[in-house]
Amino acid sequence: MILNFHTHSPRKEDGVISFYNADIRNGEKEFTLGDYRCAGIHPWWIDDFDEESRDKILKTFLSESITCIGEIGLDRSFKSVEFSKQVEFFEFQLKIAIDRKDKFIIIHCVRAYQEILNSVKKVGYKGVLVFHDYNGNEEMTEKLLGRGDYFSYGNMLFQKESKAMNSLSHIPLNRLFIETDDQSRFSIDEAYREASIFLGIKMDNLSQQSMKNFIYLKNL
Repeated sequence: MILNFHTHSPRKEDGVISFYNADIRNGEKEFTLGDYRCAGIHPWWIDDFDEESRDKILKTFLSESITCIGEIGLDRSFKSVEFSKQVEFFEFQLKIAIDRKDKFIIIHCVRAYQEILNSVKKVGYKGVLVFHDYNGNEEMTEKLLGRGDYFSYGNMLFQKESKAMNSLSHIPLNRLFIETDDQSRFSIDEAYREASIFLGIKMDNLSQQSMKNFIYLKNL
């Protein structure tokens, strides 16, 4: 069995354990999909929820069977939602993660790493951040490693000139996950294969370590 750490696809795959990103816009059935689930309001979705929705969001996230809050975060490339509004909504969800006593959360971040850390510090969330579809530079990677954070790679494995790939060799295996995210161009097997070739390790060793990392976070 191999772990797909972050997927938006609810389909079952033989030999794959999926950590599914539930979309609460689709109703309660979302919380029956995947082997494990996270849930959060993605920064692209914020305008789908008004102020009156917040009590419902809070109740849903506190009552449904999810492993953690996520993906949540900040995205400077997405201009349809003002960045200040993204920050406010991100901090609202960080407070829910605190209320839930989540030991880790899944982060969406595009060109806003320091702002993510500023909000985490401001709100007082003490758990681990897992940056999915990570694309930070080496300096930021070292900073996040120093905090004890984790990283998930998928799309960037196929973009060899990206900042993410320059950073990948600096990330210890016990801080690394592999994912497919929201695309269908490559399978989770292909993602693990790309990562294992780049890192010069056996695919089985990488998949086993990824599962150990997930079990560790879940048991914090």
